[in-house]
Amino acid sequence: MKLHFLGTAPGKPMKERFCVSTMLECGGKYYLFDCGAPIVDLFVRQELDLKKIGGVFITHGHGDHTYGLPLLASFCSYGVEGAKWELYMPEKDSLDALRTFIRVCDAPVHEEKIGMHVIAAGEIFRDENITVTAVPTKHRGDGKPSFAFVIDGDGKRIIITGDLKPGTAEDFPQIAKEEPSDAIVCEMGHFPPAVIFPHMEACPTKHFFYHHVYWQDAETLQTIADADKRLPFTVRSVNDGEIWEI
Repeated sequence: MKLHFLGTAPGKPMKERFCVSTMLECGGKYYLFDCGAPIVDLFVRQELDLKKIGGVFITHGHGDHTYGLPLLASFCSYGVEGAKWELYMPEKDSLDALRTFIRVCDAPVHEEKIGMHVIAAGEIFRDENITVTAVPTKHRGDGKPSFAFVIDGDGKRIIITGDLKPGTAEDFPQIAKEEPSDAIVCEMGHFPPAVIFPHMEACPTKHFFYHHVYWQDAETLQTIADADKRLPFTVRSVNDGEIWEI
């Protein structure tokens, strides 16, 4: 099982960072968690096979997490023979908008190739490799839904928090502190380390990865590096292109 950090930017693309997307490789398939642009370009440049995508899971509808999705869905629907995957988005409106946008630009999506689903709390996906469970969060101040994901597969567990409630991170997934995991991928786009560290320190995990780190300053990065030295698990602020064997 491998984690590929395809995009790690804090809300907007940077010179050395693309928008948010994390990919899990397991059992010969790829599973995308968030789909920031330019996801198709990254697959092509890294010689990753689009036919191996098994599922795409969106934590919430903000553009830096979703704007790579229209091209990916359209391209796989029409330009990739043998592509077939399931898409999970937080709300029906976003799925309807995606269908409309692709139809206006190209043609209707082949939904026998790309199944479209609205996320609800609980188990949302299961195949021969992984199970994905959705945990509601409170990231969006407009009341729209957002989710963290718990992924079990290959005898291991990975938790992807998605963006959390700005300022407090009070919606950090409780399961990450109550049950062991092999890796936690946490976004730090809306609070400094002092807010999220108490949650992190309570987690029985092996690896704790930060991305979407808004404060790309020396002090914040040093604070993360210091935590790696004092805690009994890996703590990293990850960069685009990093791949970790879990």
